[in-house]
Amino acid sequence: MPFDPSPFEALDFPRPTGMRLRELESGRSDEGGRRFEVLCAVRRKWVLLEPEEWVRQHLVAHLVTLGWPLGRTTVEYPAQFGQAQGRIDVAVLDPQGQPALIAECKAPGVALSQATLDQLGRYQLDAGAPFAVATNGRQHMVWHNGQPIRHFPSPA
Repeated sequence: MPFDPSPFEALDFPRPTGMRLRELESGRSDEGGRRFEVLCAVRRKWVLLEPEEWVRQHLVAHLVTLGWPLGRTTVEYPAQFGQAQGRIDVAVLDPQGQPALIAECKAPGVALSQATLDQLGRYQLDAGAPFAVATNGRQHMVWHNGQPIRHFPSPA
């Protein structure tokens, strides 16, 4: 039976084609709601479909439609800023293996706060990526070399 995406929040991204989801066999979460997994296009494995993951999968699919190569896309890319360590939600590497675009994803109900933007800025300094994206699926903020731009970039 085809998957019915209607229970999932609509985002300000085109709906990805080919996204595969499945309901967990346990069927119900502790809160009484249905639980799902998504086949991550990057990791090529089933992962729990949390709100932030819903945004991440939409972002990755959108970047691929813009020409960013799925084969050079990573999730939870390691980052370090001083002594602090973190993980960049999405990174697309250039042909030399260096980050060309990084993104911080938040759940749709989470505002893109100054703390989120500061976190992304620290990651961008560490990664040296020319493009940075912050998104909660409804609001997108994009920068090229520290300057805001109005649209998602295509790779050079």
